[in-house]
Amino acid sequence: MPTVSTSTISIIPAPGMAAETANIMTYEYTGYEPGQPVVLIIGSPGAGEIGTNAALMLNAGPFTALKQGVDLGLPGIVCVEIQNTEQDPRPKEMQGMINALKAIYTNIVAIGVTGYSRSGQDWDWFAGFAETDLAEIKFMFEISSEGPVIGEAGLPGSWEPAWFLQSGVQWWGVCGDQDSFYNSNSNSMLPRYNQLKAVAPNQAYFTVMPGLGHSGAVWNTAYAVGGVKNAAGQDFWTWAASFAPAVVAPPVVVAPAAGLQLVSATTAQLALVTPTAGLTYFNSTTGKITVGNGTIWQ
Repeated sequence: MPTVSTSTISIIPAPGMAAETANIMTYEYTGYEPGQPVVLIIGSPGAGEIGTNAALMLNAGPFTALKQGVDLGLPGIVCVEIQNTEQDPRPKEMQGMINALKAIYTNIVAIGVTGYSRSGQDWDWFAGFAETDLAEIKFMFEISSEGPVIGEAGLPGSWEPAWFLQSGVQWWGVCGDQDSFYNSNSNSMLPRYNQLKAVAPNQAYFTVMPGLGHSGAVWNTAYAVGGVKNAAGQDFWTWAASFAPAVVAPPVVVAPAAGLQLVSATTAQLALVTPTAGLTYFNSTTGKITVGNGTIWQ
């Protein structure tokens, strides 16, 4: 079974600053061992779930779905929610959270970030701010959030659609159409989705939940296994798992009978096999026999 645990983590918000301690809630897939490759999902709580009481993280957010005993059936998925103790962490503090988790999970193949309500806005600030390093982030799942307001909480950053285009980060937003953050101003979710889609049409997806406002009915459904789905029919967890690099299995080499060498393999599999001179395969990708010449397959 997968492991769901609660512990603490030490975070250095920025070089030269004192370390801070925060609660974390962690889901690790069945059979996880340290050092294995993982897709790391980093979540942060809404305004009602910040503080020092870790149990609050069970009230809303990803761990309403990832309760003890729930198995996503997705090898490689690790999700960690970090409970900030005060509202409006600066982008460099969010960077400190990422750095702290990278020290624990040393073989990360992709990082995704997610938040709902206020914490979605925290990641928006992070995405548009120069003091952060976003090179490793591959996807962002944002629910019921207003974009960053320039000057609010002393932060000068703003939401930058062009950054998504440059970085290749995929964005999926979810919001109820009765939420004040849906379409009330240019910082609302629908206008920001349209801005992003205009510059990076293949990196933006938006799910609207009719008749719902700013509540757990949206947040918890978005995180539910089999909850909201994108155009490919994926829920959030399956979508996150898709960011793991494809693993191409090497061909199964069978010792041939005398005079028979026609083992079947795809072009991708043959790329993993030394093209020994005279070694012959049937290439199932091209439908032709291919023979090694010591350097390449012909």
